[in-house]
Amino acid sequence: MKYMSKEKVVIDLMSDADNEAILALSHRCPQDGVIGGYPDRSPEFRRIHQQLSKKSYHMVARKGDDLIGAFGAVYTNLQYEDKNYDSAYLLDLKVDPEYRRSTTAYRVVKETVNHLLEIGTELAIASFLKDNEYSLIFTKSRAGIPDAKYLGDIRIFSIIPILKKRISNKFSIDHPTEEDIPELINLYNKFYSKYKLAPRMTKDLFSLYVNEIDGMDLGQFWVARQDGKIKAVLCAWDEDHYKRWFVVRMSRLMKFFSFTLRTLGMIMKMPAPIREFKSFKHISLVLSAHDDCIDGMQDLFRSVNNFYRGKKYTILQSHYHIKDPVNEALKGLKGFNINVEVHVFTKDKEVAKKIAEDDRLVHFEWPMFI
Repeated sequence: MKYMSKEKVVIDLMSDADNEAILALSHRCPQDGVIGGYPDRSPEFRRIHQQLSKKSYHMVARKGDDLIGAFGAVYTNLQYEDKNYDSAYLLDLKVDPEYRRSTTAYRVVKETVNHLLEIGTELAIASFLKDNEYSLIFTKSRAGIPDAKYLGDIRIFSIIPILKKRISNKFSIDHPTEEDIPELINLYNKFYSKYKLAPRMTKDLFSLYVNEIDGMDLGQFWVARQDGKIKAVLCAWDEDHYKRWFVVRMSRLMKFFSFTLRTLGMIMKMPAPIREFKSFKHISLVLSAHDDCIDGMQDLFRSVNNFYRGKKYTILQSHYHIKDPVNEALKGLKGFNINVEVHVFTKDKEVAKKIAEDDRLVHFEWPMFI
């Protein structure tokens, strides 16, 4: 067991000099599930957060020379009613296993929220694995933070591209060009406007995504066209430039499944198998939108599934509200689910209450899941 020093725990902002320490902390804090592991963001833990917004930050807990806890905020835009909010997605709540019975989690959350308020953040979203103990800090306001409101569950569906799936003949599937960008931006905003809380797309934001985020160029976007009009869009983002999943344990069922993948892979196209104590590559299915066209989304999911069969990636991961109709488009694809619960809090408690009581769904984009 690690020596528990009597030095005081200090909470402050992460600096570039903390990069190696926070990478090591992440490695000591694997997530449970059918695949137990951690997101490996080496060599630069927060590079993508800073690319999205210089306001993005992490609070860290230190005890002597040891970094024992962390919590972060990455900034992006969200709109509720007619107001745009420069919003924070809260992420990376980690506490060294040796200190989980202490007040470290509460203190790092409290200081993170205090900093949110100090820099004028009006709206923040927190997400946690379903029934995670740390969610109680938000649902019960135990760290003295503003009252948080529950927005429902997000279904993280990891597609394992095993079988080739049939594509309908209703749409022409291809990749967009520069000339398609104005139409795509209009499609995104029309789609986002149907949700009570969702981002908005601008020319500058789209340009940031396709020109500055590694693995997210136009060649990674897929569109379904009908009569020359784009009816649905999806980006198959190669996230490996920023994050891989390192596996530390697997359930018996997953071990058997991985063995089957290795065996069948000798004679037919199979996704890369999952191995303990190894990282695996994945594609994130992000920036999707459709013009009331679930059929178009289904053809896109299936086209991407077919394209990545037998390649170096193990899973294709999607993120949608559990009640979102787009989940219908994922039916028939093989994979597994993880649910995360989502909470919102704002400086104005009445705004959070209005958002929670609005019957419409929420739609969050990929910055929430990095």
